[in-house]
Amino acid sequence: MIFNRIDHSYWIEDLYNQHFNDVHGNFKTNGFFVEIGVGNIISYKGLIEGVAFDENTPYVLECSNTSELLIMGWNGIYIEPVSEFIKQCEIVYTKEKCIDRLKLINLAASDTNETCHIGDGESLINANYTPRISTQQAKLYLGRDIQSKRTTDILLEAKCPSHIDVMSIDVEGYEAKVVRGIDFNIFQPQLIIIETNKVSRDVISKLLPSNYQYANSDDLNTAYKKI
Repeated sequence: MIFNRIDHSYWIEDLYNQHFNDVHGNFKTNGFFVEIGVGNIISYKGLIEGVAFDENTPYVLECSNTSELLIMGWNGIYIEPVSEFIKQCEIVYTKEKCIDRLKLINLAASDTNETCHIGDGESLINANYTPRISTQQAKLYLGRDIQSKRTTDILLEAKCPSHIDVMSIDVEGYEAKVVRGIDFNIFQPQLIIIETNKVSRDVISKLLPSNYQYANSDDLNTAYKKI
């Protein structure tokens, strides 16, 4: 497979090939993924300046751990609390002709049901804190109240299969709460890719069941594989 990366974790492509290529080198085309904390999946002119994205904006698809999987034929679920990013996914994946294989859920995954705010960098912060408010068109979600639900409850309501090939978690410091919200007796991802630049890798490793083994990492992400 060809995996487009613009920042870190170029090794994810090798990890996918190791796990999902058959003996003839053919990549699996009927897998299932869950991405929690989707964020901005594209690069486009005006992004840095805070210009909002719409259906007429030219873009380059390059900021997701699962976009290529979806385009290659996989099915999946995106869980994302920012409604603007949900809309962006609808526009982009409709143009890429794969929206029918994707379920979009506008919620925050956590280990409890609670209300929180969207802070800087799309992080989720406690509702007792006062977040910064932005006037940029592309960041009007800053400060917005967001409802979170337990990760397992979201997946059950979405009728997610128990066998998940890839689970990607990137929630800007909320990763431990997302993992604590997963019932691993019900859902058993084969690969888990977690952003660990704001949450300690040691913390995440201790939260995972003993049948998950470290696979690879860099200064942004850590991957674990089920053994």
